[in-house]
Amino acid sequence: MERTIKLIWDFNGDDAVHFAEHHKRHLAEFASKENLLLRETGIEQVNPNHTTAYLLVKESQVYMVRDALKPKRAEIVD
Repeated sequence: MERTIKLIWDFNGDDAVHFAEHHKRHLAEFASKENLLLRETGIEQVNPNHTTAYLLVKESQVYMVRDALKPKRAEIVD
């Protein structure tokens, strides 16, 4: 079974939540346009000055998304 990978973008500062929410919309648009197998996006507030936006992708699509969007890091979900 193919693993799911969480691609993550970090935002820091007073407006981190705002920027992460905005980036999340762009991630959803990209996922739809590129017909990704998974299209789940979201944000997670780490602390008041650090928020992440993420996109879940299947392992077979990681390199295409990485090259196009340049996430800061990635985690294996399952």
